[in-house]
Amino acid sequence: MRIAKNGRSILSLDDWFAFAPPKMGARQWVAGRSARELAEAWFPRAGEPSVPPELAALLNSSADVGLIRLHAAEPECSVRFDDLRGEPRNCDLAVIGESALGVVAVSIEAKADETFGRPVANELESAEDRVSKLPERLGRLARALFGLRDSQPIRALHYQLIHGTAAALAFAQQRKASLAVFAVHEFVTNLTEDRKHDANAHALDQFVGFLTKGEIISVPGGRLLGPFRVPGNKHIPGEMPLYIGKAQRNVRKQVCEDGGG
Repeated sequence: MRIAKNGRSILSLDDWFAFAPPKMGARQWVAGRSARELAEAWFPRAGEPSVPPELAALLNSSADVGLIRLHAAEPECSVRFDDLRGEPRNCDLAVIGESALGVVAVSIEAKADETFGRPVANELESAEDRVSKLPERLGRLARALFGLRDSQPIRALHYQLIHGTAAALAFAQQRKASLAVFAVHEFVTNLTEDRKHDANAHALDQFVGFLTKGEIISVPGGRLLGPFRVPGNKHIPGEMPLYIGKAQRNVRKQVCEDGGG
């Protein structure tokens, strides 16, 4: 498969940073944090990219979907899911593949132990209503993803999961895919804390529980859940089958009690 940005092929970790750096640049490009760990997972060595085995296992875990063959990917992919003013969603890695069901669009959210953003309530409290489009955007997302009249019932959900799922569906529609996958790729490293991983797991469980009206209350690692369907709108397809899952890579090095490696 090919990973590229703006027509330039990415063949190494250095290429990834040069052609598709994270939003905050070198400050985010740190071993043990998600931006660099994601790139290293795909490029354990320079040359052709290698699909991380834990991600391949996740994507191929659904009997309904079958084997997914990945063809092309773009890091830091901008995806719009509405026509409101403001920055688009920045997908850490957007991937196109194919299964027996047709074209598969995979949106990957890389996480070490960074949060899934703040809860919707906190985002709304800090928004300046006179200039911010966030209240309107969240209202539209509440209707498109959950069939709600307003955003009040989703105030406890983490904004990034709502944002990411909407963009995953929009990306699939834009690429004329047959199904959408929103995948969290989690990295356990020496810079991450277990309590923060647990908090993220709870946030993802809470989101999927709300999306499925309590039918699914836990997201197990390594297994795609779905298909789900949402009410949708003109930007977020309601007819598109949606799958959600989490893959984990543990690169944390154990240190002996005497300080030895």
